[in-house]
Amino acid sequence: MGQSRLPEVPIAALLLQLPGVKLEISCGKGSRAEHHLLEASLTPEGTRAYKIDGRIKTGTQVKDCLKSCGIVVDPTTVIKQASVTRLTDSNNPATLAELVSAASGLASWDQETAAAR
Repeated sequence: MGQSRLPEVPIAALLLQLPGVKLEISCGKGSRAEHHLLEASLTPEGTRAYKIDGRIKTGTQVKDCLKSCGIVVDPTTVIKQASVTRLTDSNNPATLAELVSAASGLASWDQETAAAR
């Protein structure tokens, strides 16, 4: 029985397959609504690249755009992939409780109330 080989794929073809996300958002209502296309992708170097309406932007500029539409990006609105992976790899109830606490905002509320004392 011979070994089968996977077909060789040119690097350029692999780079075209880097993960990316496109999100169309509308801010406001009726004829005053603004529509934007937000894009996020990984670069070949492993960094993130962002665009708003086809123009390159920084992560901060994307967050500001989302904020202007009433979407605040913070630890309670975004669960990072590393947290999801940690959760799926763990059967530890303390790990689950920690992630739920962070995602629900309970952890930051506990910090704020402790700081206020």
